[in-house]
Amino acid sequence: MSDRSDQFPGIETVRLFPLPNVVLLPNGLLPLQIFEPRYKQMMEDVLADDRRMAIVLIKEPGPPEPTPIHPVACVGEVFNERRLPDGRFLFVLRGQARVRIDHEIETERLYRTAKVDVLEDELLPQGDMGRKLFQAEILRCLRILLANDDDADAFMGFLSQECRPGPFSDIVAYTARLSPATKQRLLETTSVDDRLQQLQEHLQEVTQGADDADPNDPRHFSKN
Repeated sequence: MSDRSDQFPGIETVRLFPLPNVVLLPNGLLPLQIFEPRYKQMMEDVLADDRRMAIVLIKEPGPPEPTPIHPVACVGEVFNERRLPDGRFLFVLRGQARVRIDHEIETERLYRTAKVDVLEDELLPQGDMGRKLFQAEILRCLRILLANDDDADAFMGFLSQECRPGPFSDIVAYTARLSPATKQRLLETTSVDDRLQQLQEHLQEVTQGADDADPNDPRHFSKN
């Protein structure tokens, strides 16, 4: 059984934006700045075409070129873009869909392009009650973690209204200050039931003092 409400048919070829330590998930919002010539060229092409690019996590930053990347990426749509006088671009990328990179395509452009397959969310046929229990426990843990956060009420209210388990799991995973490796693992997990279980286990550990959070950020959740 698939959660088809989140799918974006027609995504077959995407422009790749490899980044170190950055993982985008569907329904996430990622502010970006582009200044390298190859990615300024990509941005021009994106805005002239379907406004989409894919954020893909770099495996090992540095040489050789092309830099090795993970096989699963997240396609996002550009909005709120602004071109600065020096040619840089500021914009926000809204995550839309998981994609698996089938192969990269040789082009005359400076940036990388790939043929991809959209990955659909998978739901266990008889798992509705289990997913509701996972979501309830995740919300309980979040209330503990966000007890002293001024924005907690608005965020919790938003999550409580998002009943679809696929988007719910992605919003929590993206907002939580998880390590890039953990976010990548969740990005590659198409089973919504498995994603919810992984999130529940992580948040239970955090509330008990264990910490899988990004060591460079003291907070467990982002206001972005």
